[in-house]
Amino acid sequence: MIGVDIAAIIVAIVSVIIACFAWWNSRLAARHQIVSSLLDSYRSAEMLSAIEGLIEFRDRCKKESESRGCAIEKYMKCEHERIKNEDLGRLKQLKPSDKFDYLRTTLHYQRRLVAHFYWHLYVIVTQIPGLKKHIFDLWPCGSLHLIPEVLVPIGYDPDKGLVKLHCIAAEYRKRTESCNFD
Repeated sequence: MIGVDIAAIIVAIVSVIIACFAWWNSRLAARHQIVSSLLDSYRSAEMLSAIEGLIEFRDRCKKESESRGCAIEKYMKCEHERIKNEDLGRLKQLKPSDKFDYLRTTLHYQRRLVAHFYWHLYVIVTQIPGLKKHIFDLWPCGSLHLIPEVLVPIGYDPDKGLVKLHCIAAEYRKRTESCNFD
């Protein structure tokens, strides 16, 4: 009887070890899946087009605001509203079958796509322990410049989460490698 009790205890201990390993392995796989999904979204042609559109918008606004002698943030916000209103006017004139394709090319759509992506990134970085290191190790350094340079000035930053994401990334980069965020 004592031998059976010892065998049962050994089996229970081995079962707990295997269960812990399986739990740890599934969490690791889930984290990898989240990071892979984010990177796939970031690498998509649609995201590339949206980021390039926002960078072009920022550069055009910077040049115009300097020539007019006004603050870039104020100019960007006004220009974004003007373009958004123009796009909405054009959208109303299109046939219903053409509206979706046109909408995807608008600055407003591109801003929303990029802003929602970075908001999702912020939530993942702040809510899932241990993912911050994996994400920022894989993330291109300069890609987070869009947050303070474009997204916040044109008015998208509920609860300042995107600014927090930029600060979290900058802090992490300062500690781990030389990456210029200025």
